[in-house]
Amino acid sequence: MEIRNKLWEEIKSADINVRAILWYNNRHRTYNRLYDTFIAVVASAGALLYPIESKLPLISSIVIAMTSLVKAIFPQFIQSEKELTDLDRISDYYESYKNDLESLFYKFDKREIDEKSLADKLFEEIKNSEGRKTAMNRLIRRLSDSRMHKLQLEEDEYLKEIYYDIYPERRNESQ
Repeated sequence: MEIRNKLWEEIKSADINVRAILWYNNRHRTYNRLYDTFIAVVASAGALLYPIESKLPLISSIVIAMTSLVKAIFPQFIQSEKELTDLDRISDYYESYKNDLESLFYKFDKREIDEKSLADKLFEEIKNSEGRKTAMNRLIRRLSDSRMHKLQLEEDEYLKEIYYDIYPERRNESQ
């Protein structure tokens, strides 16, 4: 294994983790907002429409109770804000981790550090990141294979643009 390849894979992995967390959090915060909006609308409708139909408050209360029960039984649909905030912290960590790895990559590329120093620093960084990976895997309940594939394609595109200096407009010019 060439240490440069390992470093490259860690940079890719860190950036994919950041992208996955951002996508996941955005999606679940949208679910949370929709859930809260639904509860507010149903409760308001039940209370405000009481003069029209006296059973509407009862019906709205039953709907809210059933929705709350579903939320309790299937917590993967509505994830707590605390867990999403924890994921935000993990995302911040991976962003910092990626920047540290990019710095190592740059220093190695410019021959400011040798391969042994790079290996030592890289494996120290990897060891320090292990706990975050476990926490991330616990908090992200599901990412589909198609979503992971899209994230990897986005990552490949990003790396082409940043590290290989291949921007879309230049690719079109060269073809």
